[in-house]
Amino acid sequence: MLTGFSQKDPEQFWRLPRITDANREFLRDVDVELQVKITQRPANEQLVLRQQVQFLPKAALPIIVRSLQYTDYPTTVRSRTKPVNLEALEHPHYASLGAVEDFSDELLAWAYDRQCRCDPANKPYYLDCLSGIADGRSSEDLQTKAVMAESSGEYGQQAIEDAYKFFGLDYKTREGDDHIMGLYRSRIESAPRQKDEARKYLLIIGKARNSDKIETLANDRAMSYEEAMEFLQVSEEVTSDFIESAAVAMVCRKPRALDAQDGTID
Repeated sequence: MLTGFSQKDPEQFWRLPRITDANREFLRDVDVELQVKITQRPANEQLVLRQQVQFLPKAALPIIVRSLQYTDYPTTVRSRTKPVNLEALEHPHYASLGAVEDFSDELLAWAYDRQCRCDPANKPYYLDCLSGIADGRSSEDLQTKAVMAESSGEYGQQAIEDAYKFFGLDYKTREGDDHIMGLYRSRIESAPRQKDEARKYLLIIGKARNSDKIETLANDRAMSYEEAMEFLQVSEEVTSDFIESAAVAMVCRKPRALDAQDGTID
């Protein structure tokens, strides 16, 4: 140990630490650590030191992997030949699903389902994770799973935020359902051509809030008089007989056009 050597006081000197029962284990750990540090230095430096290393550490990772039964999970084909970089940072979407980058598509799909089941409140974010990973690794299977989730009425967190933004709201807003429904009605009155887009976003908000009132309004396909006239491509000056003929002609020309609209006139 150094007792405070300095050029001003040449009487001070270096003295080896005195080993006692209190510090024996600590000094042993220091010795092992120094030997490990020496083995990490270039070979030419080790020759200069002329220090014989008596401790050769063994990597703990293989033992940990075996203990966690982490050795034989399904991986991607590429990962079997790609060296593992333990210091590389993986995309947070993998961590959010409780997965790692070399998981197979099937295992990632299982991880997504498991996270959704255990933490349903954050399902929108997990869907974003699944979609991001699917696009990142160009996986048709994962992309299909994400599309199927969306077609069944699930929405990602980004889609929910975009829906609120459409109505000028933050997705964390504390505004009630009635206020949001009022914004929707104002939007379609001031911009009728945005009705379909507004309805789509309102439905997303309704599902995110689990609000029956909002979903009912979003699914209301009733047309205004002006919308019906525009749909039939007729003007207000035409007679009722001509409007009826236009409707019949549209059904004959596009048999499923009215079914797709499923509209009634207010």
